[in-house]
Amino acid sequence: MRVHDLLGVGLGPFNLSLACLAEPVHDLDAVFLEARDDVAWHPGLLLPDATLQVPFLADLVTLADPTSPYSFLNYLKESGRIYPFYIRESFYPLRSEYSHYLQWAADELASVRFGHRVEEITFDEAAECYRVRSTTDSGPVEHLARRVVLGIGTSPYLPPALRGLPTDRVVHAGRFLEVRDELAESDSVAVVGSGQSAAEVFRDLLNGIDEHEYALTWLTRSPRFFPMEYTKLTLEMTSPEYSDYFRALDPATRDALLASQRGLYKGISGDLVDDIYDTLYRTHFDSHVTTNLHTATAVVGATWDEVDRQVTLDCEHTEQGRGFAVRAERVVCATGYRAEVPSFLEPVRDRIRWDSVGRYDVAADQSIDVAGTLFVQNAEEHTHGFVAPDLGMGAYRASTILAAITGREVYPREERIAFQEFGVPQDAPDGGAGESELVHHEASPAGDIELRPVDPDADAALLHRWVTDPKAVFWMMHEASVSDVRREYRRIAENDGHEAFIGSVDHEPTFLVERYDPGQSELAEHRPFGPGDVGMHVLVAPTDRPVPGFTAAVMAETMRFCFADPAVERVVVEPDVRNDRIAALNADAGFVVEEHLDLRDKTAVLSTCTRAQFAASRLGSRDRQTALKETSS
Repeated sequence: MRVHDLLGVGLGPFNLSLACLAEPVHDLDAVFLEARDDVAWHPGLLLPDATLQVPFLADLVTLADPTSPYSFLNYLKESGRIYPFYIRESFYPLRSEYSHYLQWAADELASVRFGHRVEEITFDEAAECYRVRSTTDSGPVEHLARRVVLGIGTSPYLPPALRGLPTDRVVHAGRFLEVRDELAESDSVAVVGSGQSAAEVFRDLLNGIDEHEYALTWLTRSPRFFPMEYTKLTLEMTSPEYSDYFRALDPATRDALLASQRGLYKGISGDLVDDIYDTLYRTHFDSHVTTNLHTATAVVGATWDEVDRQVTLDCEHTEQGRGFAVRAERVVCATGYRAEVPSFLEPVRDRIRWDSVGRYDVAADQSIDVAGTLFVQNAEEHTHGFVAPDLGMGAYRASTILAAITGREVYPREERIAFQEFGVPQDAPDGGAGESELVHHEASPAGDIELRPVDPDADAALLHRWVTDPKAVFWMMHEASVSDVRREYRRIAENDGHEAFIGSVDHEPTFLVERYDPGQSELAEHRPFGPGDVGMHVLVAPTDRPVPGFTAAVMAETMRFCFADPAVERVVVEPDVRNDRIAALNADAGFVVEEHLDLRDKTAVLSTCTRAQFAASRLGSRDRQTALKETSS
């Protein structure tokens, strides 16, 4: 059976961009599966006057390959509309026009398969490929692929307070055009939301209802109807440099930043805000529509009255701390979209890297597995920043995925596009504050691995979570307080013969390494050690979603870190005799058991590993990816 090099699931703008850019790559066999029978890009919001919020250059291909036949300009030329677009003198295509462009591009591609709903993805260990099973009108179909790219997009999101109500009365804005006529016949409609979609729905209803008395309410929890910030230096944040900077931040900082950046990508276009005001002003005296606009208002509950046939929205003014009610026959929720993990991934869940709260741990190349065979698009806002849903970064991201899959720069990517610098300059002198200097950096099958010295004060809380977890029982600090942990690592920092390092994988703190002089430790009471010996401890952060091969990858890079010092000839470890898991891992790294030692707090298995022994081991072999697969099986 044919095995594709690449299989895309879903055909929104981002996977369609990948399909267009992959089409001319002659040595790449790609296929893309879409559940629907066509490309329908937010069909419920294709309002006549709605435009994209990005220029036409942010099409499927131009920013990666301006000569591509799948560009928006070529679409205009092929459809006989390039001169009208030129005379229109606007860089911003109509949203309906952009949707037609997507369908045109999909129709030009030989790799696209419509009507294929993916039901299950499994991994065939023997064939080393994914089995992708889908249903079609003709029955079940199976495709084989070495790599899979998920581009299924995001799903409409309803806040908990608005769930469980009649679906013909409370609708998501994504269905607006489906129910537009019913809304027009209602006596009252409430729009809930803060962004562009809420504003477009409100304007359409404001302009389209003039035949009967009608109440139109707009509720936003934002403190104002704010426009999306679109200044040029701010636009530089939609860049590879900012995405790299964002990825390097710790997860808590990333989440906090995203919450503060709503106005950069979820605001309303300034022209639309002004048009709504002008319409309100123009129709104030002679319209049949009564309007109410409420800012700083959160909908905290909702009920449906079957007798009055109305929805009551329980609202809270977030600045005054007072509640009030809004009643409407119908409610339109412009409450956005959220990325979800599809059920068809369940059979390969153990191959995927997850963060501490169950989201994809997305690497710089968009991969989410250790082996670099499973990728996502527009599901990485929490790791790459607010650029994830930005259409302008679609071609760049597709180029990144193609580079990861082919091992070459099919479409050269600009390394630097911004005039400004994000974060501390790399060549800046140390000002005595901030994160410690990196001491080790290497790419591995697990991701981009970095080590830096532990900061006893800044890292105490993080380390406390790790060392007190039940899975870290052999670290013997399960009863320690945060103060105890801080004190212990201050002691290590002050000891010339002992060092501690935080290890990060793709910029997320993931493991702890201690390196020490065994000649200055309790071990020296039992046997002598030379200047070429170094002791080592490693602790991988406990997780409820272990990734096969991940601990092995960390162990391999830790050993490389130890041997990076040319003076080191041998690594010494002394795990607890009861720790069977670390014993197996040590054996895979080339360690040889020397003897059992009765130390003050444990019976230790003294083991050593020379450079040659590590190089000949399963983890130290040059074919590291194969070794890690074997170790994790």
